Amino acid sequence: NGAGSVTFEKDVKEWASFQISHQPGGGLALGGAVAAILGLAGSLFIQRRRVWARATTGADGVTVVEFAGLGRSESA
Repeated sequence: NGAGSVTFEKDVKEWASFQISHQPGGGLALGGAVAAILGLAGSLFIQRRRVWARATTGADGVTVVEFAGLGRSESA
């Protein structure tokens, strides 16, 4: 019919190449990416506040730490 023919010759040897690898830092990279996304989401959805911290020594010699916060629209 004149369509031609296909022949397979076994002169070429068959071969395969395999590579096995392990990336121990993959979990750490995933954790860092998730923390970055959560931090970004938190910065976008949580209302901004002014925050102060003060550490003083009390009358009995114990260090007292005080925290205070004020919303951006509030005044003192």
